[in-house]
Amino acid sequence: MKLPTGKVPPDILLERILPKSGYRREDVVIGPGIGIDSAVTRVGDKYIIISTDPITAATSLIGMLSIHITTNDVVASGALPRWFLSTMLLPKDITIEKLDEIIEDMHRNAEKMEMQIVGGHTEVTPYLESPIIVGTAIGVSDKYVTSGGAVPGDVIMMTKTVAVEGTAVLAYDHEEKLRERGISASVIKKAKEMIYKTSIYPEGRILLEGFRERIHSMHDPTEGGIFTALNEIADASGVGLKIFLDDIPVDEITITVCNALGVNPYLLLSSGTLLFTVERGYADTIRESLMKRGIRATVIGEVIKDKEKRILIDEEGEKTLPRQEKDEIWKLY
Repeated sequence: MKLPTGKVPPDILLERILPKSGYRREDVVIGPGIGIDSAVTRVGDKYIIISTDPITAATSLIGMLSIHITTNDVVASGALPRWFLSTMLLPKDITIEKLDEIIEDMHRNAEKMEMQIVGGHTEVTPYLESPIIVGTAIGVSDKYVTSGGAVPGDVIMMTKTVAVEGTAVLAYDHEEKLRERGISASVIKKAKEMIYKTSIYPEGRILLEGFRERIHSMHDPTEGGIFTALNEIADASGVGLKIFLDDIPVDEITITVCNALGVNPYLLLSSGTLLFTVERGYADTIRESLMKRGIRATVIGEVIKDKEKRILIDEEGEKTLPRQEKDEIWKLY
């Protein structure tokens, strides 16, 4: 059987990969699972939170993206990142100037987070068409948060808008196609600039330092977009969801780019958005706290008890919340 492009399907993960995780150690608090992006281990009275992610679909600013995408999972698990390692696989025609650009991006963005790059591996590899970076980020915390902590009655909130990363990647990698389809240079420029919003470190720090006890789950939407991430929260928590489509914020730039290329923004790479569930009475306070820092925060739904129900409410009424493991971006590659 040939595997599809993108994330390995959940049934393959459950049947063939997740059961084979080596020796089972008692200091592993959270191991691999569907919808779980970080491992949590215990050392003494502290939790070590570890996450790894590749940059594969993007070709521009991949040094910055490798920092943002990997550290996002650590932040969403309840820790601020301290250490970072990277494996860089480079195509044989790469220039030293391009390598310098990647390294400088990684250095500058790690420095902003007070995180040190402590190691990794770099090599020129045959058969690659573009660089691939696999990053690993590590943080330490007294407590941890998971995507599996949502409880009935929670409200579901998100920061920024959907498809932040996906909009920027499409603008960089398909600029010529967008121009051919009538999208203006100014719109493409604004779409590209969204790549600088792909970190959830700023909002994560505010939430962890001010509202940790009130937040029950957090999740960083990546492949499959906001709809897939919502399903992953439900999977991991054993709950149902009621989502209001009209309340999910979508930037006009994202709508323009996605319409031009024929992709669904709700199923498109969404790093830069933070999903979290919180006690109902604290939603307004949290929203105001984030808005004061210039970070948009929106209530988009609620957690319900019936785990069989994943409800999306739009102008036509109630339907099942879509789920698509293969990200929309792969339609264009």
